[in-house]
Amino acid sequence: MKAWFLALAGVSLAWMPLAADLRVESQAPLNFGRCLAVDGTFSLTVDPAGAGAGRLAVAGPPGAAFTVRFTPASLRFPGAGLSAFVARCAAGGWVLDDTGHAEIQVGATLRAQADASGVLPAAFVWVTVEAAGRPPVSAALAVHARFVPALRITEERAMDFGRILAPGEAASVRLEPDGRLAPQGRVFLGPGGGSAARFAVSGEPGATFRVVLPGRAWLTGPGEALELADFRIGPGPLVLPGGTARVAVGATLRVKAGQAPGSYRGTYPVLFAYE
Repeated sequence: MKAWFLALAGVSLAWMPLAADLRVESQAPLNFGRCLAVDGTFSLTVDPAGAGAGRLAVAGPPGAAFTVRFTPASLRFPGAGLSAFVARCAAGGWVLDDTGHAEIQVGATLRAQADASGVLPAAFVWVTVEAAGRPPVSAALAVHARFVPALRITEERAMDFGRILAPGEAASVRLEPDGRLAPQGRVFLGPGGGSAARFAVSGEPGATFRVVLPGRAWLTGPGEALELADFRIGPGPLVLPGGTARVAVGATLRVKAGQAPGSYRGTYPVLFAYE
């Protein structure tokens, strides 16, 4: 009788981790936001450490050093161009951290002509990351910018308080944005009435804007200066539905007792700006 013996040989298998692949992914576009088209050529720079900077995430072997380059180095569009791309590593050095990650922040300079309009057409730049011993990897970084015309303001009608009979005591006259005059105190208005100031505003269709009025101003004439205060605009939204709008401005005129008769004139600043 034969006896069979089976011997089992042990086999050991050690798993060797593969080197991490280098990867790069776009996280946020380079955003110049709303750019005002002004007379002549203008430029706008987004700092890589500031608002609007583009962001990319890099992953790979922990501690690996890497470099970054841009393709193309500059971009041209009708009436505009992008150049001087600048990158920085958020952690302060061009090395992946202990977890194998890093963030790249990108800035650039945008130059445009006064006739630039609309948005940049499908603008992007390739960002390539390279590390020793590994093939380079790239990601497309989008660039956003929208050109809008500068607000243009025209004074169509000056503020006019009409004729006021000099009072025996201090008083005031309130001029509403709709042109109504309201005497306050023992002051009398002459015939003819008055008119509120009116400004024509033009700019980007559909855009909203704000108006900043002064705290006070002064009118000068043959007597003591007259104070203008309590500036106000008419009701309603400040919007450019078809690219244009009109804004009426009123104020209160403060008259001193025994004010010398005559014509009084002055100016006041009004600021118009996009929201």
